Amino acid sequence: IYRDIYNVIFTPPFIEMIENIFLGLASNTPVILEGMPGQGKQTAIKFIANLLNYNIVNITISKSTKVEDLLGKLSISYTENHDVHFENIKTTLIQTIESENKAKSSIIVFHNLNHATSAVLEIIQSLFDIRQNTICLLDGSIIKKNKLNLIGIYNSPKGLYNRENLPSSLLYSSIYY
Repeated sequence: IYRDIYNVIFTPPFIEMIENIFLGLASNTPVILEGMPGQGKQTAIKFIANLLNYNIVNITISKSTKVEDLLGKLSISYTENHDVHFENIKTTLIQTIESENKAKSSIIVFHNLNHATSAVLEIIQSLFDIRQNTICLLDGSIIKKNKLNLIGIYNSPKGLYNRENLPSSLLYSSIYY
């Protein structure tokens, strides 16, 4: 039945990856997919998103990604009375989190967790922690964290698995495949 929908070969590891993603979505548990590039991680995510009619919010992490790139940049302005006004310029991630409809019908994918700094990993871990109900933005405001469909992709160089390079708190709050 799947072969009629997509031009994808359903190998046992690919089927297992899809099952883990479905399990994460069904149980409201974030998923971390680790493997070398080209093993079908993104294809599996796209397959499930299309099947469920979900949007994919792609967030690519690089070594230069900052916390502000995830949580929003702080804009400072002055009123006519010379009062200071702080405003958080919202990122796509924050807009998705704040909108219950967007959050329910989207899969947020963090690509290249292997490039994340410790500060960025700390923010991602707080997003992946399903016990945490709120997020504190850089302007001090707190937003409610709706039910999120989260997937992290950790690209392993040369087939060497680096699970120990991820914070244990991130691993324990996720389905790791």
